[in-house]
Amino acid sequence: VASSASGEARHLFVERVRRMSLGEQFTDLRSQITHQACRVVIALAYEYRTYVTDDAQLNRDVSHLVELLVQGGILNLCKSGTRLMANQGMRCLQSLAAVCGPVGYPRSVPKFCDEI
Repeated sequence: VASSASGEARHLFVERVRRMSLGEQFTDLRSQITHQACRVVIALAYEYRTYVTDDAQLNRDVSHLVELLVQGGILNLCKSGTRLMANQGMRCLQSLAAVCGPVGYPRSVPKFCDEI
C-alpha cells in the first residue's frame, strides 16, 4: 500500500510541475530566474531517474515533461545573446545528459539533433 501511495504521489508531483510556469522562466531576462529553472529540471530528472525504470506511465510523463522543457525553453536559452544565460542553458543540457545516464529520456534526443 505504501508503494502504491508513493507512486501516486510521484505522478501527482509531475502533473503539478507540468502546470507550473516553468517553461516561461527560461525566457525570463533575469539570469537568477533561468538558473533556478535549470536547477529544477535537473533535480526532477535526477530524482525520478530510478523510478521511471519501474513505472512505464511515469517514464512517459517525465519524458514528455523534459521534452517540453528542452524544446520550449532550454534550447532557446542556449541561443541567448546573453553569454551568461547561454552558458546556463548549455550546462543544463550537459547536466541533463549526465544525470539521465542509461535511463535517459529518448524523446529528447531528436530535439537536440534538430537544433544542431
